[in-house]
Amino acid sequence: MKKMKIVLKLTLVLIMITSCIHQKGFKVGVYKNNRPSKIEQSFFLLNGTKSYTLGNILEIKNDSIFELTTCGNIMKGKWKTMDDSVFLYVESNKWRKDSLNKLKPGGSSPPVPSIPIGYKKIKNGLEQVEYTTNKRKTIDKLKLNAP
Repeated sequence: MKKMKIVLKLTLVLIMITSCIHQKGFKVGVYKNNRPSKIEQSFFLLNGTKSYTLGNILEIKNDSIFELTTCGNIMKGKWKTMDDSVFLYVESNKWRKDSLNKLKPGGSSPPVPSIPIGYKKIKNGLEQVEYTTNKRKTIDKLKLNAP
């Protein structure tokens, strides 16, 4: 009986360790981006970054579910890690303001991205670098605010 308890405890510890390794050091919690400092803005310009996002909030939950709120959208879905990155697989994409739904006949939602949204792990947060169709470089830097 005592051996059985020890084996059960060791099994639980191994399961916990493996689930932590699966997440590759990513912390669940709320990530937000704030206005970059003047120094960061200068660094962005020197590296060819033409714009950066403000006000995005990414909530990564333990059960592999996320919610990403931008200035115009609320996206929900599942997240997965690979190496030093986290990928957001969007399952639903809604307008943040209901009044936007009235702009199109029938009130349709914005399209769900066909490819995952990727963020690279950086110190104290996540970063996404994106190039628009006209080759404009944009950066989204999210810092972990609340685990």
